Amino acid sequence: MTEQLIPEDNAQDGTDYHTNITRLTETPNETTDDREFTQDEVRQIIEGFNPRKAPGPDEITSEIIKLISKAFPKL
Repeated sequence: MTEQLIPEDNAQDGTDYHTNITRLTETPNETTDDREFTQDEVRQIIEGFNPRKAPGPDEITSEIIKLISKAFPKL
């Protein structure tokens, strides 16, 4: 699914904006109060997704995320 929805990141095709975004995603964003999310916390957030909200640019709806979460709860 991700191969279809998310284009391959090619540094030669990117703009300065995209290069900066890539750099930011590769840099750990750690603070002194960071902690791991529990599976229960993630499950509660996903269950609370509004099914009436429109999907983002990736076209993945909250219903798709809920189905994936139920099929692969440890993902």
